[in-house]
Amino acid sequence: MGAVAVNSGTKLSLWFKPVHQYCNYAGRFRKARLADLLTIKKQWKIFMAQLRPFTIQIAFYGSIMRPIADARVARHFETCPVGIRKKLFELRELIFDTAAATQGVGEIEETLKWGEPAYVTAQSKSGSTIRIDWKKAQPEQYAMYFHCQTNLIETFRTVFPNDFNYIGNRSIVFNETDTVPMDTLAFCIAAALTYHLKRTTAGAG
Repeated sequence: MGAVAVNSGTKLSLWFKPVHQYCNYAGRFRKARLADLLTIKKQWKIFMAQLRPFTIQIAFYGSIMRPIADARVARHFETCPVGIRKKLFELRELIFDTAAATQGVGEIEETLKWGEPAYVTAQSKSGSTIRIDWKKAQPEQYAMYFHCQTNLIETFRTVFPNDFNYIGNRSIVFNETDTVPMDTLAFCIAAALTYHLKRTTAGAG
């Protein structure tokens, strides 16, 4: 499974707003009622059930691969085993496609941060950086990293407790043989890419 292409007319950010009320206010999140979190998860499942038949298309790796503009990033991917590299490219495409479908995110800059491929909302400043990588110490695993000073992972772990393998407060880890729930992961990506945007909007209100 590769990238998820979402119709640009679909305003995905409207569905992310309830989650960001928790993502951006750690104190409020910790006090949130379980019923509130279950409502968010129910809304997301209903949304995906309605959206999938009409607007989501699965594209296999290699068919719509975006060129890598940063030579450092390209060289880094070349150091990864072929199988893991394919998985990382799938995450990469999902990040770009989710960004394109999410209102307010704008263009994504692909660069290296801490020696890892990183995806930054450099133009809009709307979100928190997402990184993806593979480590030699765990050769059959790869991961998506979120900023450890946000409570994004805390939110994902509460709303989607059984969907992913969470490590600490910074990463979602996948095994090479895992079937990744791409629609749910797209939700997590969009939450990160609009993290600051939602907080600014709430503050302005």
